[in-house]
Amino acid sequence: MSQRFDLRLLIYALSDALDLVSGDNHCHGKRVALIAVACGRQLGFSPKVKNLLFYISLMRDCGISSTAMQRKLLHAVQDPDIEAHCLAGARLMTQSVLLAPLADIVRHHHTPWTELQKLDLGKEAKILSNLVFLADRANALIVPHLNEPLVAHKETIRHALNAHRNELFAPGQLDAFLAVSASDGFWQILEPARIQGQLDATLARMPAHPIALAGVRQIAQLFAQVADAKSPYMAGHSLRVGRLASYLGELTGVPAQGCAMLEIAGLLHDLGKLQTPDEILNKVGALSAQERAQLDRHGLVGFRILKRVPGLEKVAVWTAFLHAANALPAGVPGVRRSSQPREARILAVAEAFQAMLQERPHRPPMTPPIIISTLRLGVANDELDGLVVEQLVKHVDACWSLASGIDIGAWKTVTAEHQPRQASVPSVTASTGQCAAEEDEDRRLVEAVLASGIHIPSMPAALKGLASLRADPDAGPREFAALINKDVALAGAIFRVANSPVFHRGIKVDTIEKAVAVLGLKYTEAVVTSEAMRHALDDPASAQAMKVLWDHLSAVAELCVRIRTKLKISSITLENAYTIGMFHDCGVALLSKRYAGYARSIGLNGSCASILSLDREFQSSHTILGQMVAKNWQLPPELTAVIRHHHDLSPPSLPAPAGQLIALLQLALHMHRRQLGMDDGEWTNGWREVVGERLGVREETVDALLEDFSQGAEALFAHG
Repeated sequence: MSQRFDLRLLIYALSDALDLVSGDNHCHGKRVALIAVACGRQLGFSPKVKNLLFYISLMRDCGISSTAMQRKLLHAVQDPDIEAHCLAGARLMTQSVLLAPLADIVRHHHTPWTELQKLDLGKEAKILSNLVFLADRANALIVPHLNEPLVAHKETIRHALNAHRNELFAPGQLDAFLAVSASDGFWQILEPARIQGQLDATLARMPAHPIALAGVRQIAQLFAQVADAKSPYMAGHSLRVGRLASYLGELTGVPAQGCAMLEIAGLLHDLGKLQTPDEILNKVGALSAQERAQLDRHGLVGFRILKRVPGLEKVAVWTAFLHAANALPAGVPGVRRSSQPREARILAVAEAFQAMLQERPHRPPMTPPIIISTLRLGVANDELDGLVVEQLVKHVDACWSLASGIDIGAWKTVTAEHQPRQASVPSVTASTGQCAAEEDEDRRLVEAVLASGIHIPSMPAALKGLASLRADPDAGPREFAALINKDVALAGAIFRVANSPVFHRGIKVDTIEKAVAVLGLKYTEAVVTSEAMRHALDDPASAQAMKVLWDHLSAVAELCVRIRTKLKISSITLENAYTIGMFHDCGVALLSKRYAGYARSIGLNGSCASILSLDREFQSSHTILGQMVAKNWQLPPELTAVIRHHHDLSPPSLPAPAGQLIALLQLALHMHRRQLGMDDGEWTNGWREVVGERLGVREETVDALLEDFSQGAEALFAHG
């Protein structure tokens, strides 16, 4: 029989980590839970609803990882940035099947009653949201007086909350609070010295809620994301340590149940870091002795939380061993790795590998040779397990994929099959017959790209929704429009394209449904995908470079569509023409975000004409990065191939019609450069002949197209 866990005790224990974000140990979430449940009892709620109130109150602030933000929310006056943490918390809750039904309440637990009444929510959701809001604000008024008898301040707090009747709080919920808070006993049980006893009694009254290991994993993933959001340098760290630890466990003979527990250990190993102040985690310089001691305490904090969850006692021990060595004073011997549990040794290797792969405030990402030599040095010092390290080295590509979040194995397979015969930048995997120097250069380039700390964004939820609609034979413009209308930026992009000269048919496009009808469902999806890419890759810190890039991509995408239509290239769809125009240089955005010098050069040049020279200067490849994005976003194989090889005059055997797509893109790039009055050496040095061969386009045709487009004489056309 598979192991069962108690959701009630799991959430109760892990919620300690959310309380610790504020930097103190005053049970803020648990106090909110006691206040909300007391009001629910006064309102006559059923035991089930009171239990839900308890869970929601504990989890309401899961969207906060920042010490500074949590401290702001403990003030009586609401911070203007509250919306962000409500949205973030709701998104996290939806990722767990067990907690998803509570997401709407977490989303609106700071929404004033006057606004809440206007929303399309069920009556129960509105009442519970407002009740949690009321309890949250009551706790904020209590916080300044936690070192004093709360009874002395009860009337001041009650009066302050009642002043917001019908504005922030519903009369019914407020009356319930005023009724239960009239007694001195209510305030006494909320004081630090007595609150734990009341919490124990409340938990004892709640029935056990058994869940399987898969449910624990979902909850652990949620808390891993909260912990990883504590610092931008930790993005994805716990999630990837968990996956890598499970994989290494499999390689070293750990049973399936043990591998699943290893993943949970990796997900939760940094839970205690939520107590560490932001300024310590993100400090660029060396930590002081006091700061180092405060950081090192996070392992003990995490252990104390996890050991309170029945069924996770071993996980608590594994994570404790992981952090124990860092917490010891210099010169004090610790427990040697060889005497630790096998799972603890596996977890240590997974954590070390992933951490070295990521950038940190005090160092850049480490390269694979340095990481491997460092791991082997750890083996020599009996700090790491040699068997686990050698299994990692043997399967380094798969481990790198898990630790970086990039499907490197699939990526390398594709590029091995499509090795270019002549390329402007080195390809990923060396083909048969390449000299050793070329192989070394390819490997160096791959390692530099992957070790650079660049984050490849995942496909957004909106695109998955569109993909589901596309698979529904009954879905049409109305259903597409309903989904797009949920995002203002996507709706704006659809309007802009539908009213562009390419599509304008004399129809007044004043609704999203009309815009979708004008564009067609497939083209609409292409526009939404491109706009989502723009938002995912945009970087306010490189505003000028981003403006240059997006202007460039938008212009090239429109030219691709217009050329495809004018020349009636039946093998290329409109949506593919548009998508390749928007995506072909998306890797430039990632490099601009990562390197200030790269962004500066793009911004100053006012064009993207010097990208290949920038790639060489920064030892990277915008085409490789672009291909990674395309694969993560599940673009068709012909488009990912074009992104990777659109600078190759003699590309490998590509999936149809990638060759014509490359020619179309190069023709659009040439025309765009001419429109800007720029020289185009690439065109005269080979692309003119390639485009002529693949598309049947002569120089006079290019001149005619330029004149036609510049005069705005493009004929209206039907969708192909």
